[in-house]
Amino acid sequence: MPCPSRFQPGETINVEVTWSSKVPRTFARNQATLGNYYLLGPVVSQTRRAPGPGLELPPVPYQYGVLLGYGIYDVRMKVPARWIVGATGREQSHTDNADGTTTWAYHAEDVHDFAWTTSPDFIERKARFEHKSLPPSRCACSCSRACRPGERHFEATKTTLRFYGEWFGAYPYPNITIVDPAWQSATGGWNIRPSSRPARTG
Repeated sequence: MPCPSRFQPGETINVEVTWSSKVPRTFARNQATLGNYYLLGPVVSQTRRAPGPGLELPPVPYQYGVLLGYGIYDVRMKVPARWIVGATGREQSHTDNADGTTTWAYHAEDVHDFAWTTSPDFIERKARFEHKSLPPSRCACSCSRACRPGERHFEATKTTLRFYGEWFGAYPYPNITIVDPAWQSATGGWNIRPSSRPARTG
């Protein structure tokens, strides 16, 4: 929805959006559900910079999601009690509610997007990446009991952070969330083939 009035560079506005969605099966990197497994990745559209005063451009098309800007996210997710949540950023709290739900709060700064996953079948494990010449990162892994969660997820992540940091530059965030997606959920990566087993991604 367009802003009802113009505002000047440097000004701040607060935007509140209420919406609802029925989570579908995976298609085109969209949010997904499979049984009790959910993966959601909301993307907030932005307007491209106008070339001159009084000129406006339409929002960035959805296929150019990679061009979206960075932002700060404070997100609260209410899920059924005993469901585990994994998300972008760092968990701030999780609070049980009187209605049989739990509210999880996450905070992430200077991130391109925010995604989260939840399932009653998840087991959460935590570890820490440390390296003599690279900044440390807290690692959280959410994976189903069927995947037999263990050190292999953290070993793969730590190896990736190490060599990426040594070859190209340090991972820029203090947290990383690893998700072992549900079998046949097709939520394993950029190019999705629903008929194939998804890759392990974080």
